[in-house]
Formats: sequence, structure tokens, C-alpha cells
Amino acid sequence: MKYVELVPGVKSSVLGFGCAPILGAVDRKRSIRALEVALEEGITHFDVAPSYGFGEAESLVGSFLQGKRNEVVLATKFGIEVSPIASIARPLKSSVRLARKLLKSLKGSKTEVSGSSATPSIVANLHKHVPITGPALAASFERSLKRLRTDYIDFLFLHDPSDTLSRPDDVLEELRKLKQAGKLRGTGIAVMAANLPAHVAYIDQFDIIQFEVPQTRTSYDEARLARSNKPCVLFSPFRARGSGKVFGPETTSGDLLKGLAGDYPLAVILCSMFSEGHLRENSRVF
Repeated sequence: MKYVELVPGVKSSVLGFGCAPILGAVDRKRSIRALEVALEEGITHFDVAPSYGFGEAESLVGSFLQGKRNEVVLATKFGIEVSPIASIARPLKSSVRLARKLLKSLKGSKTEVSGSSATPSIVANLHKHVPITGPALAASFERSLKRLRTDYIDFLFLHDPSDTLSRPDDVLEELRKLKQAGKLRGTGIAVMAANLPAHVAYIDQFDIIQFEVPQTRTSYDEARLARSNKPCVLFSPFRARGSGKVFGPETTSGDLLKGLAGDYPLAVILCSMFSEGHLRENSRVF
């Protein structure tokens, strides 16, 4: 496995582990096994958030990492939380997974599936954006520390703020205080590539930018020219593969990952990998 320093002194594996499906689309047993295999394969960068897994993913990751904390780079986020609906929906998670599996098995069938968008709609209602302010960030950070069962976090990302921050100086000052206190090692902002322009006034005051791999050649080339020589984290890499996209449908996962690493030599590439075979295959690219 190759490693990259997103900030001085903090080495992340080039292939990162995206924890978004943990205790959501993926159950506890399979989640833990995937985390175990990731560590076995040399993956050290784990990306989680308070909103993942109906609000429970951070706690599982924190429990799993007991005794292993110094072996990994841990990133979490602030800006999206679970809605009150999530606590009601938690007991239904197994049913939601079953529905997704059924819909996936029927994909491509000539028989129309009524209400096939219901599951994504339900999941979307489990999350809510919260005002991004210094005090709210500090409170969320402390809750994440407790759930993750750690006294420091390597990276904290603002989680997909779609609008320009109203008081960026206050947020940046709070992040600076957390760094000074030894609780935080690096700051970042995680956005969809299309939303990057909304944050141009202050984006370079963050240590790292985390963004979706652009899906068209023009947008990909623009992002590469702007960010290829700067530390960044790329997510949803395989969405850029397909007819008319950056990588053709015949591109193997290994070649796609190699291409991204070549174009972004200072990047961590996040993948949500819960098939043991795919996880090992992708890990050995690096």
C-alpha cells in the first residue's frame, strides 16, 4: 500500500475506506468484517460522519478501533446530522436493506417496479443540514469524540455545505482552537464538485478539499488542473465510469484507480468496499 501526507506528519493510505454504508445499507457483521480486511490490506484512512448509519456508524467504528487507534487516520464531519425520523426508522433498517436487495435484483427487468424510488427518498429524509457556526461545530466535534472513543480526530470536514458560509472566519477560528488544543490535526471541506465555486473565497484556508470525482471530461480536466498539486480526498470514483464519462465502461477498477492516483498524486481515493474480494483487489492496486 502506498501512503500520502495530506498534512505534514499524518500519513494516509492512498486508498481510503468510505464508511457511509455502515449500519445503513450494510449490517453490523459485514461492516466489521470489511473494516478488518481493510486494515489487513494496509488501508489506514477511514472516513465517517455523524449522519452515517442512521447516526450509529461513528459508534461502531470507534468500538472497532479500540486498541488500533494509533494505526489509522480517522476523518469525520460536521454539517449534516440525522433527523428525528432516524430514531424511529432504526428498527426498520433490516427491512430497508431487504427492499434494496430486491430492487437491485429486479433492476433491468422489463417489469416496472412501482415505487422503486421509495427507498432513496426515505433515506434522504433521515438527514438534515445544520447551521454551520463555530459553537455548533465545537458541540458536534465533542459528540464525535465520544462516539469514536478517542481524544483526537485527524481530519474534520465541513459536510457538503451547498451554500456559501455566512461566517467563515468564526468557523475557521473554532477549527484553529481545536488544532491548538491537540484535538484536531487537519481541517477540510467536503463538497460535490459542482458546489466548489460557492466556497472559493475561503476554500484554500482549509488544509484539504474532499470532492466527488467529476463525471464529465471537461469538469474532470478543470478539477485536475486546479487541484492535482494540492492535498485532496476524492470520493465516488466509480461513478465516473460509463458511456460518455471520464473513464469508459470497459475500464477496470484497477486501471481507474491507477488513473486517478496518477492525475492526483497527493490524493486519498475513497471507496466504500464491503465485498471482501473487491476490497482486496482494489487494495492491491497500490
